[in-house]
Amino acid sequence: MIFILDNESSICESTKFLLEVLGFQVKDYTSANLFLSEIKPIDNSCLLLNLSMPEMHGFQVKEQLVKRQLELPVIYTSAHCDPESIQRARNEGDCFLLKPYTSGDLIDCIHKFVQVTV
Repeated sequence: MIFILDNESSICESTKFLLEVLGFQVKDYTSANLFLSEIKPIDNSCLLLNLSMPEMHGFQVKEQLVKRQLELPVIYTSAHCDPESIQRARNEGDCFLLKPYTSGDLIDCIHKFVQVTV
């Protein structure tokens, strides 16, 4: 299962479509609070997490996951990021993608954590 958390619904929709075509199960969210209220990590899953969201910053989401002892590999994404945040994302996340990223780069990151199951 791939969880997508991005405040831009168009990114959620297009990424979800791509990943489902490739055989992945996907659940997308545009609200950090909704995601945190529903999340129940499962094996063979990861989170595609936008850093810059109005409701809650991506680092805050990760902190909440850690606080709740929910182990979930995180692929951070961002279009607007200062060098310090990029370095922090690379240190704290399991993968970091600067938007716009290629579908190939996305798939490479996802395959580190999730295998397609038919």
